[in-house]
Amino acid sequence: MLQDHVTYADRAIRSYSVLAPNVGKTRPASKQDSLSALMLLAHDLRGPLANLELLLEAIGSDTQSGDMNRIAAKARRAERVAQRMTLLLASVLERARNAHDPLAPCFETIDLRDLMEDSLAMNEAAAGRSGIHLELSCHTSVLVDADPQLLLEVLDNLIGNAIKHGSRGTTVSCEAWIDGGTARIAIADEGDGLSEEDVARLFRPFTTLSRGEPANGTSCGLGLWICRLIAERHGGRIGVSARADRSGSVFSLCIPTIQ
Repeated sequence: MLQDHVTYADRAIRSYSVLAPNVGKTRPASKQDSLSALMLLAHDLRGPLANLELLLEAIGSDTQSGDMNRIAAKARRAERVAQRMTLLLASVLERARNAHDPLAPCFETIDLRDLMEDSLAMNEAAAGRSGIHLELSCHTSVLVDADPQLLLEVLDNLIGNAIKHGSRGTTVSCEAWIDGGTARIAIADEGDGLSEEDVARLFRPFTTLSRGEPANGTSCGLGLWICRLIAERHGGRIGVSARADRSGSVFSLCIPTIQ
């Protein structure tokens, strides 16, 4: 199980305040607030748009065979991606307007297992194109008080990155479990792994890997930074470690469970 291989970094990562401007205070939206919201939108729409494009390409290919069942199934998945994009736009803009912080959480009780299933379904097209199998191991509910849209952003980023950096024919493994008062998520790929230099700066903005862009996609270097900020907004943290059983990396997210 992945939890046997997960280690959490103890090094405190310097906090960036670009997206944390005095939440809860009433003040006019600043130019920085607007730029932050736009930056988040630009980044977070990349993944859903890429998945939607892949689904539409697949639907176009299936029209040649006339398999209406396959076409209908992929059309339903494309509709879910479009709905996800609509929710993403609405949530970021609402946060930026009301709290002047596009990452301000709106807490509710959610099951992390359901969120992981949704995120895996959203990334299925990208995984299929890259020849990567997606696997979920979560046999019980993992309930937390959290913002579902923000946590879905984290899962989409982590799963999308694992697909990008995984090797063709391998598996991206996802697991969630409760450890005391903490909910833990681990997402592991079977790629080339990360250098010590990369690990030390991975959660800073505009970071690119020392070995260059992955074969399965490009990166603007914002995703993991955004993931870290979201984790911190939930009183949690995010980390990465090398796999103990094979090549690759394990990204871990931990947030408090319902008290």
